Amino acid sequence: MHVIARQKAVNGKDTRSLEDYLEWKMGDFVKGMKAGSGRNLHPMLISVIERPLIARSLEQTNGNQIQAAALLGLNRNTLRKKIKDLNIPVKRKRAAQRREA
Repeated sequence: MHVIARQKAVNGKDTRSLEDYLEWKMGDFVKGMKAGSGRNLHPMLISVIERPLIARSLEQTNGNQIQAAALLGLNRNTLRKKIKDLNIPVKRKRAAQRREA
């Protein structure tokens, strides 16, 4: 699935697509890795991206792991394993806290 090529941000400025942004940011990083050890780039990048992605998904679903799993397109048990493996804290908001926020 491709992200929309250009979007208007809330402030009215053009923004890069997520794909464009990641490609731009990774260019020098990949060159640096190639000059160094040049190994295990894929698993290293996946682990760096996966932790904040899961954390943000949990934040957006108020800690509801079933909803976060659906948002991410993961099985609930897979998400729970990743939460444990990546040491991601899960904070659930109670109904009263959600109404106040």
